[in-house]
Amino acid sequence: MTEDGHPIRVLLASANSHKLREYTQILAGTGVSIVSPADAGIALEVAEDGTTFLENARAKAIAFSKAADFPVMGDDSGLVVDSLGGRPGVYSRRFGSMPDDEGRMACLLQEMNKAESKSTSARFICAIAVAHHGKVVFETERSLEGTIASAPRGKGGFGYDPVFIPDGYSATLGELSAEIKNRISHRALAAADAASFLTESIV
Repeated sequence: MTEDGHPIRVLLASANSHKLREYTQILAGTGVSIVSPADAGIALEVAEDGTTFLENARAKAIAFSKAADFPVMGDDSGLVVDSLGGRPGVYSRRFGSMPDDEGRMACLLQEMNKAESKSTSARFICAIAVAHHGKVVFETERSLEGTIASAPRGKGGFGYDPVFIPDGYSATLGELSAEIKNRISHRALAAADAASFLTESIV
């Protein structure tokens, strides 16, 4: 909260409606309020050409923070599969040049079936960078360990959620409730770090 009791406004450097919804839910009650680029009147396209999640998160946060007069949170996240040598990684959203989540999941499972290793271990990674006036003031990276299911299950979440089974659960993220996902996910953990910084620091 600010000194006058209002939530700290943070611009999310993304037009992804799924991310906007999840971050709004995750940060509810933390004293941090997510603002979308559309609500802030900002329209930017930032190339995600970094080789790491943090590089992409930094690029988005810095670019948007030059157009905003309050803190900006840039994020990048994706799926890392051990049997695929870490792929799809930073290319998760573009994996296999597929246009939708269903195609990307099918491509992932096909690649895993062809892989020499039969390991199903994987992790979701989320990197967040907070920037203000063109300068990164905080960054964090968190992960959620798990395994890849043999076929998609569940309609919840988005992206690769229907094929990812978090450690300690038998259900995929696509089957788990939003309440559970928003408590255990890589995005929830990274957002909690960012919220702690924002609420404890004067940006």
